[in-house]
Amino acid sequence: MRKKLITLLTVTGLCSLFAFSVQTHSAAANPFEQIKNKVQGFKPGNGPAQGMSGSQAQRIKSKAQTAQATVKQQHREGRDVSSQMQILKQVKPAMDARDFDKAERLLDTVLAQLDQEWEPSAPASDEQTTKLFGKPRRVTIRDYSSDAMEPFISRDGRYMFFNNLNDPNVNTDLHYATRIDELTFEYQGILDDIATSSLEAVATMDESGKFYYVSPTGWPDLIYRGDFDDGQITNVEHVTGLGDASEGHVLGPEISPDGQTLYYVQAQKGYTPGVPGAMDIKIATYEGGRFVELPNSDDIMKNINTDDLEYAPAISSNGLELYFTRAASLIVGNASSGRDLRVLMARRNSISEAFGEPKRISAIRGFVEGPTITDDGKSLYYHKKDGDRFVLYKVERRL
Repeated sequence: MRKKLITLLTVTGLCSLFAFSVQTHSAAANPFEQIKNKVQGFKPGNGPAQGMSGSQAQRIKSKAQTAQATVKQQHREGRDVSSQMQILKQVKPAMDARDFDKAERLLDTVLAQLDQEWEPSAPASDEQTTKLFGKPRRVTIRDYSSDAMEPFISRDGRYMFFNNLNDPNVNTDLHYATRIDELTFEYQGILDDIATSSLEAVATMDESGKFYYVSPTGWPDLIYRGDFDDGQITNVEHVTGLGDASEGHVLGPEISPDGQTLYYVQAQKGYTPGVPGAMDIKIATYEGGRFVELPNSDDIMKNINTDDLEYAPAISSNGLELYFTRAASLIVGNASSGRDLRVLMARRNSISEAFGEPKRISAIRGFVEGPTITDDGKSLYYHKKDGDRFVLYKVERRL
């Protein structure tokens, strides 16, 4: 079916957009679809793809998906991607000729060009910015096609936890996937041991496997924890005593690797039901079998919390870098569409000090939330609204 043009395009844009089905071009002319169909028809050592190994087929598929997401993003930012599209049109003929090494080299060339030509755009606010992280790349979760939000990468890097759409009209569950590479994960399923007809979301876990998440079944204390082991969660218990129930509720946990420090969000009641009026990040430590808010929590977070909403904290393995989301309003189903969403980072010299002034990560733009930093500090994952769906992206620290 031919789709109508939904946006005003430059002449260059008209030439380069045929692959995105935004313009009036069929899937048959789409080089990404051609590559996908070619790889899907592959059988090791047989048929039209004879001579291509299974690992090369997966690499080609993964590189094509990355190229597609990056080309789309750069085009939306007004960049000319017509030269990259011309190279991509050569991939299928190379595969038809069974020159799979050439097909992969062409994809590598496209990715290298896109990487060189990409630079973060100017920020939309007067906040300080940092270019510490490079170009965003879309994450693939094999065998999963729904929304993916609030990612968390386990401290050993083996697992990625996430939830589907966080919306009152959807049964939001926690899911998990296993790592194949930094941009590819294999879907394993829902964490059935904690799944209910209510919401379960926002996972975090320490290095011993103590797993934390949010569920409104314990209102106003929304944080639960249990023991994770290879997809199973046992010994689930309620984390209570944090925050002031008369003013709002607590949510958005992030546990330190050693399990002794909990970063969480105190949400204040707002004028719109279900939409907080204020959100600030707090710190608690584990003492006497329970978490207790630090007496100087507000002082440590004095440069972080503002009149805007601060939430979704993520702490580095050494406790010296804090990543979080700041917004003028949240994305909460149909009650709030979200406004001025951005991901920031702040640093300090020791865990006893206050965090310094945060800087907006300039590489991360759009409807973005929920950062999580890998244990080695090199990769930052987050979710982004891409069209009508939430998907996961990754940026890598520049050396």
